Amino acid sequence: MRSSTSPAARWPKAREHLAATIGLDRVQLVGGDMFKDVPTGGDVYILCRVLAGWDDDAVVKVFENCRRAMVDSSSRLLILDRFVEDEDSTVLPALWDLHLLITTGGEHRTLDRITALLNRAGLDIAQIAELPMETTALIAAPRPPSQH
Repeated sequence: MRSSTSPAARWPKAREHLAATIGLDRVQLVGGDMFKDVPTGGDVYILCRVLAGWDDDAVVKVFENCRRAMVDSSSRLLILDRFVEDEDSTVLPALWDLHLLITTGGEHRTLDRITALLNRAGLDIAQIAELPMETTALIAAPRPPSQH
């Protein structure tokens, strides 16, 4: 169920920051449930550390919702998250994985696993960038309908 309270009223700090940095005429704050749908026609959809703790099918559903909402081939899905490595991993991702396992029963995913989930949803990784604190930015592009 959607709240009748406007996003601007629910997220005053986000609104204030966006107003000061890029202008409210360039963004839209929208409330909702990523497992049901996302707003149609966005240039960029951003998922920042929200995938952990959800099973693979639920994550694919979110990716599918983003893919369906992309009305233009130039739209992108930006995923900012921590991905574990099965080999030669540093201790920090292993500790994050252990923390999540204890608190939610979930686990962090490898880059190969998240790629497979994106593929199931009709998205391909267009670019990968390593960020500070062992965070990765994945930029996913919609696969043309004929290649699903």
